[in-house]
Amino acid sequence: MKRSLTAVLLCLLAAPLLAGTHAITKIDFRSRIPTTILRSQSLLSEDHTYSDEELDLAVARIRRLPFVYDARFRVEGSTLVVEVADEHHFFYGVDLLGETSNRLRDSYVDTGIGGRMYVRSGGVLEGGFGNLSGHDDNIGAANLQYSQYGIGGTPLFASLAVNRSLGGVFGKTDLQPTLTIGMPLSFSQTLSLVALRQGYHDEHEFALVPRPLRVEQFSETLELHYRYDTTNDPLFATRGRALEIVPSYGREKNLFESFVFRPSTGTTIFSEFSRLQDRAVTLHAENYWRAGERTSLIGGVAARTRRAEGHVESNGIVRPSEHSDKLASASLLLAHNFFDAGSLTDTRHRIEGGVDYVIDHYAPGRMQRYYELELAYVFRNRWGTVRLTASHSTADIFHP
Repeated sequence: MKRSLTAVLLCLLAAPLLAGTHAITKIDFRSRIPTTILRSQSLLSEDHTYSDEELDLAVARIRRLPFVYDARFRVEGSTLVVEVADEHHFFYGVDLLGETSNRLRDSYVDTGIGGRMYVRSGGVLEGGFGNLSGHDDNIGAANLQYSQYGIGGTPLFASLAVNRSLGGVFGKTDLQPTLTIGMPLSFSQTLSLVALRQGYHDEHEFALVPRPLRVEQFSETLELHYRYDTTNDPLFATRGRALEIVPSYGREKNLFESFVFRPSTGTTIFSEFSRLQDRAVTLHAENYWRAGERTSLIGGVAARTRRAEGHVESNGIVRPSEHSDKLASASLLLAHNFFDAGSLTDTRHRIEGGVDYVIDHYAPGRMQRYYELELAYVFRNRWGTVRLTASHSTADIFHP
């Protein structure tokens, strides 16, 4: 009798643990995206037992792929069916920002169009053109990127992107390559290494100067990204939390030439050359709380510390250069989705607004505290995304 009672109690205690688990013997990915991509990035495999929470996180990983529109799953017996809708092969993006502060008023329009094709082995090739226009300038850019997923039958992925500015103040920008290598560590964690190189050079001619004056800027940066993410959508999240930590190291070289003309001595050319090393650590965390069926409250914190040191040479005189800054912020936003969980391909709308409190140590012994207010509207369909943002800052000093 005691053994029977013990067995019943054990079954009752184990029932909640077994509820919501699924022994999966087959996975059916239904999408035009190559299965290699979906399988390697979801970390799902046959002959495993998964909980509902693990399946939610795995499908959320798929949603965060840049070419995925939405993904859903259901369990049919021992078969896991994952339906994935991707963006169209041709796509667009529009980002309109209007900002004001105590000292300035400006607006920017960032637009882009592109195309994408899949490679059956797990690759994605895409390219496009973009344009950023503001009050002072109009800058165009072209980009080409190839990404490979499931390298060597593992979750490893890598991408190589090349960008080139066209026109504007960056009319003579060099090719700017960016290499990314990453590995999903679990359903909620990803580690990636990003290496990027940027360069710009230009020459300016003046009637009083015997030769063109040069401006050159060159930088190389290496970043390590650790990301923990349990949010349920990259743009319209209503629950979950995210944490990203990014230590980085960079080197930069700059050359700037100018001149002074005096009737007594003629034209004198001045040149300034700097070589700097930059170390930084950035942290960003967000948490989403449900405040209604389609409404969420978003709390966030961010911090960055950066230190640059090197030397500056001006007309043969060398002097050390050192700079450090720290920034911390806390934000609170309210977001509301204007759609229900209908079809995979339904159009989505969202409005969000809130406040960000910033403490900015922009130089040793110099600090400012200010608020940033923001209101944004986001529209997305399978052709692309539109974001309209209005913001106001109480900051008095602006710097990169």
